[in-house]
Amino acid sequence: NVDAENSVDKRTPLHSAAASGNAQVVRTLVELGAHVNARMSDGITPLHKAAGEGHVRMVRTLAELGADLIAKDTDGATPLHLAAERGHVKVVPTLVELGAYPIAKDTDGNTPLHCAAGLGHVGVSQVLVKLGADLSSQNMQGMHPIHLCCSEGHAE
Repeated sequence: NVDAENSVDKRTPLHSAAASGNAQVVRTLVELGAHVNARMSDGITPLHKAAGEGHVRMVRTLAELGADLIAKDTDGATPLHLAAERGHVKVVPTLVELGAYPIAKDTDGNTPLHCAAGLGHVGVSQVLVKLGADLSSQNMQGMHPIHLCCSEGHAE
């Protein structure tokens, strides 16, 4: 069963292949019927895995195979949120180019820019602003991205 889920977090073989960046295995699994938007127990899709691991080519492969670019996990985070949070400066513009929303909000009202700024990912923050991220966007606590940046001690 190409969509077999493990008993811990419902991870499928496609999640594992996407996280490892193995495009050939991903293509083979999808050709054999694997669901490209399969969800783990926390709502994570294979695209979330690829974006979070910084695999640009895998992100493109999954998008080409029909992955949902704006899928949200149980916290409302999109693959773009994960790429921004982890500082993957090459994945971020790739996702936006393919159709991800730079102004998407998670359940706490954080945009990908909030995620990047709060963790001091200057390059990602700059890319997101160039791609249309809103510097004045507020999360559920009324915080702008710059508030998170400063509260976490990131002067850049």
